[in-house]
Amino acid sequence: SRLNASRALESRLLQLLNRAATVDDVLKIEEQLARVRADIERMDAQLKGLMGRVEYASITIELSVRYRVYRIDLSCETPNVQEEFNKLIVKAGAIGRVVESWSGGSNAYLVVEVKTEDVQEIEGEIEAKISDRKTTIVESSVDKSMITIRIAKPKTIEVGIDFISTVQSGINAMIIVISLIVSGALAIIPILLVGGVGYLGYRRWRGKLQKYKAAK
Repeated sequence: SRLNASRALESRLLQLLNRAATVDDVLKIEEQLARVRADIERMDAQLKGLMGRVEYASITIELSVRYRVYRIDLSCETPNVQEEFNKLIVKAGAIGRVVESWSGGSNAYLVVEVKTEDVQEIEGEIEAKISDRKTTIVESSVDKSMITIRIAKPKTIEVGIDFISTVQSGINAMIIVISLIVSGALAIIPILLVGGVGYLGYRRWRGKLQKYKAAK
């Protein structure tokens, strides 16, 4: 700014010099003009020195929108794994994009990419069958969420079948034991009856024998 002001002053002094009427005015204006020009040369040299030492660097600023999206892992249980899997493939494909899928009879899974606003719609299709849910929130430049759905048969059904089989085996064993006990008891009853009658007959014979000896 000082350099610009000095150059403006130089321009005014030159105009005054052109309009000077006397020699004395010309001398005074030239003297002042010389000082101004010396200041201009000095400041101009300083400016060039500073410009030579400045290093220029380019800075690139990139502005982008960041979205908070979900990474969801759902575990579902259903007796009809394949049927549920086929339904989900169709429904998920209509709402978003099925990235990956696999079915193995008793187990299946699929990975679905959907708009974050459509996450609840996907979950609503299987809400009653969800047994476990894990959610992670991450930042992304794309407003898309990923949902992994794992489908399996309920473990409770398998445990129930095993339990029923165990109970049935136990009941059968108890029936066999009771049958053996009952059969054994029935076989012993005639023996006890015969033995009891024999014992009573022996006591009666012995009593008569003692009376006979006493009479002699």
